[in-house]
Amino acid sequence: MASAPSCPPIVPDPFDLGIHTPANLNRGARTALLQNSPAVVNGPVGVPPAFGRTAQTPSSPLNAISTAAATEGAQLAHPAPSADPAPTTEQQPVSLIETATKLARDRAEEYNAKLKVFQAFCAKFEEAAKQFTTGPEREFAQRFADSFLDS
Repeated sequence: MASAPSCPPIVPDPFDLGIHTPANLNRGARTALLQNSPAVVNGPVGVPPAFGRTAQTPSSPLNAISTAAATEGAQLAHPAPSADPAPTTEQQPVSLIETATKLARDRAEEYNAKLKVFQAFCAKFEEAAKQFTTGPEREFAQRFADSFLDS
């Protein structure tokens, strides 16, 4: 006589993003939920980083956005003391869109500054390389330019 299985059928988790699920998703969700509650312990929430490597690189945009949002949330939850004795108004919740926009603007400014410096170096290098049109100097200048652009 066959018996029916005692466990229900496996239903896929609609929130599981597979390899795209951030390793610190639970920590970020908990931080967001506890944002306006009084702090009992000031410290990181969740598993310490010694137990494993996160799924994102430190420069990951998702990691940077969640860090910026958590930092902004902490700043809103614990504002700096003010000399103004006026009553404080309730803080607005952290906007992920505003944080992402600010992060994108900051990154674009940083990228544009790097690009400007790179273009200036290339222009000066091009100007200097025009002096060496033949012989070993030209060959060295060509190898130098190639190795500079490859690195």
